[in-house]
Amino acid sequence: MGKLTRLVIASYLGPFILTFAIAMVFLILQFLWKYVDDLMGKGLEWYVVAELLFYASANLVPMALPLAILLSSIMVFGNLGESSELTAMRSAGLSLMRIMRPLIIFIAFISISAFFFANYLWPVANMKFRSLIFDIQNQKPALTLTERRFYNDIPGFSIRVMEKTKEGSHFKDILIYDHSTGNVNFKRDIWAESGNLEKINGGKGMLFHLNNGKIYEEVQGRMMKGGIFPYQKIQFKKASLYFDLSSFQLQRTDVQVFNTHYEMMNMAQLASAEDSLRMNLYEKRKEMSDNFARRFLIFRPVGNFDPTHPVAVPTLTLNKVANQKPILKSANDSIQPSSVNHSFVPFREQHGEQRTRTLASAQSMARNSLEYILGRKEEFTGREEFIQRHRLEWHRKLTLSVACFILFFIGAPLGAIIRKGGLGTPIVASTILFIFYYILSISGEKMAKANVLDPFWGMWMSSFILFPVGLYLTWKSNNDSALFDKDFYLRLFWIKRLRKS
Repeated sequence: MGKLTRLVIASYLGPFILTFAIAMVFLILQFLWKYVDDLMGKGLEWYVVAELLFYASANLVPMALPLAILLSSIMVFGNLGESSELTAMRSAGLSLMRIMRPLIIFIAFISISAFFFANYLWPVANMKFRSLIFDIQNQKPALTLTERRFYNDIPGFSIRVMEKTKEGSHFKDILIYDHSTGNVNFKRDIWAESGNLEKINGGKGMLFHLNNGKIYEEVQGRMMKGGIFPYQKIQFKKASLYFDLSSFQLQRTDVQVFNTHYEMMNMAQLASAEDSLRMNLYEKRKEMSDNFARRFLIFRPVGNFDPTHPVAVPTLTLNKVANQKPILKSANDSIQPSSVNHSFVPFREQHGEQRTRTLASAQSMARNSLEYILGRKEEFTGREEFIQRHRLEWHRKLTLSVACFILFFIGAPLGAIIRKGGLGTPIVASTILFIFYYILSISGEKMAKANVLDPFWGMWMSSFILFPVGLYLTWKSNNDSALFDKDFYLRLFWIKRLRKS
């Protein structure tokens, strides 16, 4: 490895790792802000939160990696230009592409790694993240008793405390309504002067130790006159009441429940699922066509279906009624004379109530057919949109790698042109460019989801727009362009004024 290669790669690795770490920290903070309501008050263990953040970090890599490549490229080549090292290299006869060659190989390695990450690791991380966040969102809040309020989250009990200590473990004036027996006719009320909580069995159960209290409960099996049950009062100095807290534990769902979602598949699985969905859509359309052919003899399906085409729709043509033959179940079937309705009267010869019944029957048939068509239209639209989502995810696996490569060819020449290092100008330039890239990506994806654009054009729109920008900046930088040189534009302005004068 030559000195130039070591110098360029060593200059790039530090800013790249730093900017990637900073981007990940900001994105994780944004994630926590988004899900703070689902995480707070659930009594989650630290390792559960750490696991969730780990899977969330894997989902944030597709945003952090392109931003880190863009920002570090501008910083490194801006630093080389500001310290005149880039000028010295160019004076030695090295072109910009020769200087960039080690980093081009490095970014190519990063892009290939990003593809394998997006195709194999990202779906698994997505599946585990969705499973874990689903379990956390369905997790009950931790047991917290609030003064002068009833707590009803423990099944079969309603608890109220009037006072509690600052530590929150000792309480005074405790009232407990016990309905845990499941018998609506049995009532038991417990009052205690004081008490404290103790968790047992690793938090799966809890003992409520009560002091100086009374228990009021009905006596079952005996009934007084008027249908009134007698009750008994029990006084105690010390008593313990057990609560089952197993429902408060985090119940982990099997991750395989989520593996059929398109975000949890790799490219091969997406292609297979899309093919199955298209065949199913083709069968549904053919079923609709056959249904109409059976209900309306004057129609018959024409042409062949193309199950691979997302908008393949059967065409119906009108046959002459005189030439239309009745549909038979098999070749051996025939119409018996007794099955023919000889009392059929054409509509033009009907009068009075008979004509009214015929019109009502025709209107009902038309309404039913319209509802059937509209229902199937919504079903087919939903199925086509679901197929579009699979195509979007298939292309998404490739766009990350290409975006990393394109943004490098934008950032490196731009840094060589700006020739400003540090974090000031590079951050401003990279932020503007990344926002532009992100808006293009999101807009293309939204239009593809809305079926305005084909998924191919929607997912690759940002790459197709930014690729010429990268080529232009590389060409201008390779020719020592003064694209962002303020003095160049001032000189150009004064030359024009002098020529006019």
